[in-house]
Amino acid sequence: MQKIFLLDTETTGVEASDKICQLSYVLLDGNEYTIYDDLCNPQVALNFSAMCVNHITPEMVQDKPILTQTNAFTTLQQHNIQANIVVAHNAKFDLQMLAKDGFACQMQIIDTLRCMKHLFKSSDSYSLQYLRYWLGLYKAEASFGEEIVAHSARGDVLILKLLFDFLLKSASITELIRLTQTPIFYEKFPFGKYKGQMIVDILSSDFGYCSYLLQGKIDDKDLIASVEYYIKDLGGNITHRFTVGKYKGKSASEIEDLGYLKWAYENMTTISSGLKEDIAEKIKNTTSANSLF
Repeated sequence: MQKIFLLDTETTGVEASDKICQLSYVLLDGNEYTIYDDLCNPQVALNFSAMCVNHITPEMVQDKPILTQTNAFTTLQQHNIQANIVVAHNAKFDLQMLAKDGFACQMQIIDTLRCMKHLFKSSDSYSLQYLRYWLGLYKAEASFGEEIVAHSARGDVLILKLLFDFLLKSASITELIRLTQTPIFYEKFPFGKYKGQMIVDILSSDFGYCSYLLQGKIDDKDLIASVEYYIKDLGGNITHRFTVGKYKGKSASEIEDLGYLKWAYENMTTISSGLKEDIAEKIKNTTSANSLF
């Protein structure tokens, strides 16, 4: 019978050197569920910022086994097959942390964060704690017969179970797996130097930056898919503009200063290839002089 693992981790921090210090999950096996919850010795120092969130101290883990020797990890590893499913809120993070201790996920993945972004676009936040109250999940917490402590892995997997039950009212397990794999389209840049600005606007003002992203310079498949979508949607009708200099914000067609355009073509390394093509076209059409070309 297919088994479903609703999983969460607490970690010593979020840097490359950080490790898991608590692994918890609810194992759904038919109509039955079992809670697995283990603290473990991460063998690295706990970050104070992480401690402020999860309240796990060095004293709590110093005498615990390492992660791979916990019951939670070994049970998870035993059931790590394609037929089973792992469910997590921002699954990428938890699975990357587990991978540091040799867990290579073979299970199908449902990311409730991604599914919520697809299915409920009106939410102001998609954090698990926000959804706990926005969706009224807290009203069913008494069914677990224990106090739910926010930002502990055990408490979060219990909330995650309620969120998973909620999502199943809107979509099947197969659909949730599909949505997890489907790109989430952004209208605005979610981070970086153009954070909060419309992607379609930056395609015109700084196409070079967008091209840079498409060269695999960031590890965000959703943003890459979004940029590619808007490029296709514009059908090549992108106005390339200067992003620096005396004509910042202007396109080649708007500039009559041919001397500047020639200088920019030969010397400016910050302009995009699209803008260079526009400059060349402007000079050819205006002067019929091909000396540069």
